[in-house]
Amino acid sequence: MIRSYDKTTKESFITIPATIKSLTAKMKQDIVADIKNSFKALAALKKKGHKIGGLGFAKSCNSISLSQYGNGYEFIKVAAGKYKLQLSVNNEIRKELTTKDQKFKLISIHGSDQIKPEMEFTSAKLVRKPSGFYIHATVYLPREDKPMPKKHSIGLDFGIKNTLTTSEGKTWNIRVPESQRLKLAQKKLARQTGESNRKRTKQIIQKEYEKLDNKKEDLANKIISELKKEYEVIVFQNDNFTTWKKNKGMSRVVQHSVLGRLKSKLRSSDQGQEIDRYIPTTKLCDVCLKLNNCPLGQKIYRCKFCGNEKDRDVKGAIVTEIFDTERIIFDKAVRLYQRKPESSTTTPTPITSELSFRDYSLSDSVELKSEIIQEAPKL
Repeated sequence: MIRSYDKTTKESFITIPATIKSLTAKMKQDIVADIKNSFKALAALKKKGHKIGGLGFAKSCNSISLSQYGNGYEFIKVAAGKYKLQLSVNNEIRKELTTKDQKFKLISIHGSDQIKPEMEFTSAKLVRKPSGFYIHATVYLPREDKPMPKKHSIGLDFGIKNTLTTSEGKTWNIRVPESQRLKLAQKKLARQTGESNRKRTKQIIQKEYEKLDNKKEDLANKIISELKKEYEVIVFQNDNFTTWKKNKGMSRVVQHSVLGRLKSKLRSSDQGQEIDRYIPTTKLCDVCLKLNNCPLGQKIYRCKFCGNEKDRDVKGAIVTEIFDTERIIFDKAVRLYQRKPESSTTTPTPITSELSFRDYSLSDSVELKSEIIQEAPKL
């Protein structure tokens, strides 16, 4: 509980109620530390301009940090390849158990076959989810030499019809819609009035949403793992999926897809390379690199300059890959193309319609930039 807050020093005094006797002193300290870290994270988001809202009352705590292995928790081996979990309890509770000649029981866990003898355990978290209790442990393992990726780079294009398209033509179409049980439970909740009945129905809805989340997470992990094994660099564009959701025809498809998860996982990966969202990868031709209009309903891209015809998504993925591998050449060109005159109604002529970047190599980037500056519209 937050007892007080000092506005001058910006320090909050947080205490755990004395009625919670089963937690050890270390567990209570970790809970307080987690709350303070949450405050710091909210403050950082507020400084960046995000709306964080006001603080509200939390009915329950769904996670407890266990910072020390052997002190807060421990895995006890009971058979070959089988372990049980032992959690530390308050000394008062332990004394009561010893006076009653009762032993603190070990907790049976599923998935104990994942524990290997060479693992070194550090911190962990005891998490409560709608489907039950889980323990997330951090372990150290001996470093293994992973095989090098077979190919250098690949470009990705996010879409609606196909969730993901590569520059080599491979596609993934992922849809994880709501289950029939979830829809029925939501209809049932709208009709119920009793608090106890509504509480049980809400638990069913939470479990179903957890299943959907697990399915999406599993599919996203499989795609990222496959790409990282094959390619050294994975190039993707920072598409704004929030605007996609505002379109009535796209909102449901985006909700059932894994687009946001794929982008966040690629951002956090060392092999992921992100390019700016305002680069016109859909309009640029991958052969002559000149701009052509391509409406949303047109699935085949046709270049009026060189006659190139290709699938819209595959062509977009190829251009995405080019914009990273030839970044030295393209950055200046795109930056100049996006500029607009301040006191003129005429739109500057796109410089990409006159210059063919394919005729230059990376070593000629300095000369190319000087030509781009000369060809750029005078503002």
